[in-house]
Amino acid sequence: LCIFAHRQYVIEYLISSNPNQQWTLEHIDDDSLHIKNGLGEYLSIDGQPTDGTRVIGSAKQQIYNIIADSGEPTHHRIFHPGTNYVALDHGSAALGTHVTFWTKGLSRKQT
Repeated sequence: LCIFAHRQYVIEYLISSNPNQQWTLEHIDDDSLHIKNGLGEYLSIDGQPTDGTRVIGSAKQQIYNIIADSGEPTHHRIFHPGTNYVALDHGSAALGTHVTFWTKGLSRKQT
């Protein structure tokens, strides 16, 4: 994942050593965390968590839950707390895909 254009969007991109692609999980408690990149930008959302809401970069510390997938325990999903919304655009890994929230489905492409 890569934050581009003054925090306006987060996209799927080729892996590199750039700090905007280096992510740290900052644990709040056993279930909750913040996700921050090497530039100090946090993954956040542009509005309320509904289908199609964009994930953006922000100075705001958005809380997330990362939960192991019930069908594949080595795969994980990033959830907005208290919702059934998962961060990823229907699981597309195509370069340039905007990362958005979608209702959790059965697809492994959301993990």
